[in-house]
Amino acid sequence: MESESGVNAQLLKFLRKQLGWTQEELGARAELSARVIAKAESGQSVSRRTVDALADAFSEAGESISSADLIADPESLTRQFLKNYALHQAEVVPASCHFLSPDVVAFVDGDPATNPIAGTYLGVDAFDALWRKFFAIFVRDGGTLAEKPEIRSIGNEVVVWGHEHIRVPEVEPQPPGFVMLRIRYSGGMMTHFENYYEASGMMRALAEWSKEFPDAPWVATLQSQAQERTSQDESQ
Repeated sequence: MESESGVNAQLLKFLRKQLGWTQEELGARAELSARVIAKAESGQSVSRRTVDALADAFSEAGESISSADLIADPESLTRQFLKNYALHQAEVVPASCHFLSPDVVAFVDGDPATNPIAGTYLGVDAFDALWRKFFAIFVRDGGTLAEKPEIRSIGNEVVVWGHEHIRVPEVEPQPPGFVMLRIRYSGGMMTHFENYYEASGMMRALAEWSKEFPDAPWVATLQSQAQERTSQDESQ
């Protein structure tokens, strides 16, 4: 009996609509029926042959999509990473290594002159060093981003925002800080990680994201919250 697997319905629909295809058109390109496409987009399990045919159809149209991408769920992987971050702290990378690309690229916004963890980190070892350095500098003062994150999936990318209670040990407890992440996956592996928690960097990033995703309502929500953070910083 041919094995079956679930499909990332959100990604499947996103790719189809991005290419301007109907379910019937995707089915024709993948040599599948519209009924099978509807089944996959509803989140039901389909055969591995179907998954491969869908990946081939998207690839032939110029999308860099593999069967592993269609099976993986970026939002679930992101929630797992946040959970590992909350539970394992400095050991977050070893706890998450099964879905981290060896070549993962991480970017932490900020001025290295004033922010000791700002910069770009290339590869999983550097990503591990980032988190060990982070938890050597900061202490957690309460809740984490993992508790009530806002998460939006866009194809193989995930945007996360929320509040984090951290501070340096010498400083009195502060109100929770606003944090923004953008994470990208390929073949079910995290390949890019961006972290924004300084107001100026957030606004620059959001200006670019609003151009990338002009019809996404979550961008306006994020801009409003980041602007509020900027106003708070200016008043201090």
